[in-house]
Amino acid sequence: MKHLFVLCIFSLFVGFTAQSQYFSWGTEPASIRWKQIQTDNFQVIYPKGQDSIAQRFTNLLEYVYDACGKTLGHAPAKISVILHTNSAITNGSVAWAPKRMDIFDVVPQDQISMGWLEMLAIHEFRHVVQFDKLNQGLTKILYFLLGEQAVGGVGGLLLPSWFFEGDAVATETALSLSGRGRQPEFSMGLRAQLIEKKQYTYAKAYFGSYKHYVPNHYEMGYVVVANTRDTFGPEVWDKTVTRVARRPHTIKPFNKALKQQTKYNKRYLYYTMFQKQLVQWKLDYEREIHKSYDTLTKRNPKEFTNYVHPQRISDTYVVAEKRGLGDASKIVLISKEGYEKTIAHTAFKQAYERIHTNGEFLVWAEANQHIRWELKGTSDIYIYSFASGKTKRVKTGLRVFSPCISQLGDKIAAVEIDARSMYSIVVFNSATKEIIARYPSPNQEYILTPSWNHDATKLVYIAVSSQGKRLVELNTQTGERTEYIGAIHDDLQNPIYWKEYIVYSSSYSGVDNIYAYNTLSRQIFRVTVAKFGARYPSVYHNVLLYSDYTSDGYMIAQIPADERSWHSIDVVRKAKYELAESLSNQEPAKIDFSAMKDSVYASKSYSKLLHMFNIHSWMPFYMEYNGNQVSDQGLGFQINSQDKLGTTLTTAGYRQSMNNSRKAGFVKVQYIGMFPTLEMEYQNGYQTITETFNNDMDTVQALYHLKQIGGAVSIPLNFSTRSYHRLLSFTGQLFYAAYDKIEVDNPVYDANFKEFFDVGVVAYTASFANILQQSPRDIMPQLGQMLQIGYGHAPLQATEIYKEYAYGATKLFVPGFMKHHSIELYGAYEWYADTSFYTIQSMIQMPRGFLTESYVRKDMISAHCNYTFPVWYPDFAWTSLLYVKRLYATVFVDYARVDILNTNADLVSVGLESMLNFHMFHIQVPLTAGPRITVIPRDNAISVEFKAAIDINGM
Repeated sequence: MKHLFVLCIFSLFVGFTAQSQYFSWGTEPASIRWKQIQTDNFQVIYPKGQDSIAQRFTNLLEYVYDACGKTLGHAPAKISVILHTNSAITNGSVAWAPKRMDIFDVVPQDQISMGWLEMLAIHEFRHVVQFDKLNQGLTKILYFLLGEQAVGGVGGLLLPSWFFEGDAVATETALSLSGRGRQPEFSMGLRAQLIEKKQYTYAKAYFGSYKHYVPNHYEMGYVVVANTRDTFGPEVWDKTVTRVARRPHTIKPFNKALKQQTKYNKRYLYYTMFQKQLVQWKLDYEREIHKSYDTLTKRNPKEFTNYVHPQRISDTYVVAEKRGLGDASKIVLISKEGYEKTIAHTAFKQAYERIHTNGEFLVWAEANQHIRWELKGTSDIYIYSFASGKTKRVKTGLRVFSPCISQLGDKIAAVEIDARSMYSIVVFNSATKEIIARYPSPNQEYILTPSWNHDATKLVYIAVSSQGKRLVELNTQTGERTEYIGAIHDDLQNPIYWKEYIVYSSSYSGVDNIYAYNTLSRQIFRVTVAKFGARYPSVYHNVLLYSDYTSDGYMIAQIPADERSWHSIDVVRKAKYELAESLSNQEPAKIDFSAMKDSVYASKSYSKLLHMFNIHSWMPFYMEYNGNQVSDQGLGFQINSQDKLGTTLTTAGYRQSMNNSRKAGFVKVQYIGMFPTLEMEYQNGYQTITETFNNDMDTVQALYHLKQIGGAVSIPLNFSTRSYHRLLSFTGQLFYAAYDKIEVDNPVYDANFKEFFDVGVVAYTASFANILQQSPRDIMPQLGQMLQIGYGHAPLQATEIYKEYAYGATKLFVPGFMKHHSIELYGAYEWYADTSFYTIQSMIQMPRGFLTESYVRKDMISAHCNYTFPVWYPDFAWTSLLYVKRLYATVFVDYARVDILNTNADLVSVGLESMLNFHMFHIQVPLTAGPRITVIPRDNAISVEFKAAIDINGM
């Protein structure tokens, strides 16, 4: 009986988490034709013309297949892999409803010393192994009940995300000569936190904080997973996952499995493994004698902030990129006195991708998504003039990254990824914006952060391949390349010229530091000895600027560029990465990608039409999910389908409403693969209509046969640029329902119910939103505008049931009186032609404290003002039941003038909402809840309501 109860509760949670599993990155242009490669283990789907990268990635997946499953003791079933080669997104992911892997060809400009596709093949395929391994025992029974969403539900609810990502990072590290476990920048946040501050509670480390910076679940997970493997052996996670999959119905199955293998629950395991790691980090920290330096920015323990890519433009000013808990990404100009001026917000710039200045102009690149297709994008280059304070936007029509401008300002060089996923350096004429040269990368190497020399005749850059990183110089006059540092697995980053040196950052010692390569003597020198990490060097008048990491973020540091204070790399102790090597020793061998044979797999066309329907999940109940909330639920069953390209979403089944008034079969299809999106739904069943008569003494029910059809055509457009998310959409909707009377339970009132009536509505809606990028601490937008207008009428119905309506609503967001405070102003109007028989639900907001259905109105004017502000960041944990991250409040004033039977009524309410952001039961789904106190002055009435929301998108 206990197991049945737990299963019922689990099913309810799956209803929430399952819908969040129906993840899609968006859609590719409708004009793209697709091909596929079929092997025993993979179906690789890719755009026509991308055979080279498809063949390459298929070979990589097959090559890593056996090794990736060894330490979990599992060989997964076949899975589909989708290659995206038209976007400026840099990512990879695995989803499980429908199960698939998504791979993007854009390499991040701070890529580690490992080939991008090689890293994705290991990391993402390890996720496939993890989830597929869960499909056993009781979880497999749940699969038969719920489909693929059952596996996603077990994984999402019972296993912490730090395990999934930590295990994948541990695997990419163990099976290669690189991996993030061998990159000091990856562990830098935790090293600084543990040495300068303290170890946070498990809840804070897992769920994060608005008060302090907390390294993410990748970093947390690697420390826990890798050290657990090192301490208890390579099979520890194999046995843990197996037990969770076979017994998900037990209380705290992950803790029980861990205790069986390690004698620790997850909280004590986290604490113990972090302390174990801290011992090694302290030894490494105390081994070095750290150099002192001057800082241009001040640390603030209450305001974690990163200043990166600092560059001096004069003796007075420094330009840098700034981001943190309290600041969205932006470029700032910092004066000698420490005053800051914002030059630009950079919402669509890759995180930590370089900005570059020659002292007169500043250049950077931002992604430019297609107005309709989420997975088609190019890059724009922005040129800011310090003299005029104006910014020019160069629409390249290409995918370009990390632009740098020559000293004279006449040339801009950037990294380009072409239509075949091949890398080049392109050079633009700054005046005409035309491409004047292109230098393809040899041997399919990736190119990172090219930088000009003083006379713009040479470029230095980092080349990345499966063999590691190289420091390379390109002569733009002859096209010849000079290799200064051969392929190594140290993390080389951001090279620049200075005198006869190339200055760059490297992970050689186990901590990122600034190094200098002498191009004449071919000697390497270490320039800085940082505590936790030094990156992003620049030199101005023999002064070196760089970003020095602290537990309060990257600070801008400066030291004299004096060769006499440098030390030869020969006297620097090279990092050994003992933990990473321990992981590698648990594997049969590291993967040698140079030994991989390139097989040529058969390829054929992939038809979107023939693969429109892909049933992946089902459930013995009905639930409809829109946005971040459940919009309807009830008894019944439903089948869910989503094609692998994410263009066709289908739901079909039978539903019975919660009040038992409607029972109907239904099918709903949404197609988003065309420029306008299409949606259609059909229902056939029974509707019970309840009326009261005889002064409410008699309650009578009539049963009708219902046939209902609805459809919608939408054009969603995205005009987002720079700092604003800018969306525009137009929607036309058609709804028609016909009701035929079957019977009335009290024949006396049979004549009071129509034999037949219908409702037919055609509606049109236009929406616009323009919202400034938000920082992590912002609760509501600091700046923004929203507008929606709509009109509906009833040209199709045969009976006079429904008439016209129109409405318009607008919102304006402006900053409050303090940082992270926000004011929301709302105004709206709606009108109905006739309210004598049937009125639709109000399209605008009623004053809080009043019930919309209590007012049968002809028209209404509505307005409100909200003032929202943070109150407290408690970071409070109570056992495993509760973790509270933030308390915030909203003070509101609402007003409406309602025309009720040609009589105006003024409705006013004021009040306070006090809301908590929190987590429960160590589940990662963010929750928001709290009371709303509303005062209605007209009635001298006070009401208290409880509000709650589940942010499934925040998982």
